[in-house]
Amino acid sequence: MNVMSAVVVGVVGVLVCLAACGGAGEEAAPPVSAPAPSPVASAPLVEASPSPAEGSGAAQPSAPVAPPSAAVSVPAGSPGGGAGFDEDRRVGELDGVAFLVAEGSEVTFTVQEQLTRLPLPNDAVMRTTALEGEVYLDGRPAAVSVDLHTLVSDQSGRDRCVRRQLFAEHPTATFAIDGVPSFPEGFAGGEEVSTRLEGTLLIRGVAVPMAFDVTARDDGDVVYLLGRSTFTWSDFDMTAPRARVVVWVADEVRVEVLLALRPLPA
Repeated sequence: MNVMSAVVVGVVGVLVCLAACGGAGEEAAPPVSAPAPSPVASAPLVEASPSPAEGSGAAQPSAPVAPPSAAVSVPAGSPGGGAGFDEDRRVGELDGVAFLVAEGSEVTFTVQEQLTRLPLPNDAVMRTTALEGEVYLDGRPAAVSVDLHTLVSDQSGRDRCVRRQLFAEHPTATFAIDGVPSFPEGFAGGEEVSTRLEGTLLIRGVAVPMAFDVTARDDGDVVYLLGRSTFTWSDFDMTAPRARVVVWVADEVRVEVLLALRPLPA
């Protein structure tokens, strides 16, 4: 869960790059649609919509995750067992259990923009699977971090901007929470439940409060947490960036974080 924010992946910076650096060194940046991530389970979060025909100017799908208005669904099934994890943990056992942010975790940032060469707005997207940390679901404080230098999109100029300009000296963002709130009834029985997670995003020495709407399910050998949040430029006392090939950038930025948490032995 905590990861969700950590994953927030340097909210401020990433978004600046999404727009301002979108056309760095290029005549005009086409709609951003990052490469599909590796599957995190036997089935994806949701099926991604087919991409519109090239040059249509239609908005590109941000990733294989449902948009805020769509029904939330965590992955079906769970990843296979692995050495070092507690494969015998029962569903609903949370007290005293430490969960490792494992393979299958991912964070995605999406902001809508209008490019000069396209007739319609499109989505600029960046994502990374480089998340790590330990999460506790029994009320203890925890933190998750994300490697901002691993954020990628389909534009190399944008990616270089993130690594060399925005976070050259601050490659890590961390999301910290005082403790995960109690899950609704049903979580202990393996049902999909919803809750809200609040914490603080630490990036480049700045702490920003952030809250995520979370959907979670406990499969025993893995716990899935899917968090979504949005923020605006004014939340960070900023104005939307501009670039030569960008007409405008939307005020709202969407963040989606998927955490695959594996239980560690006691």
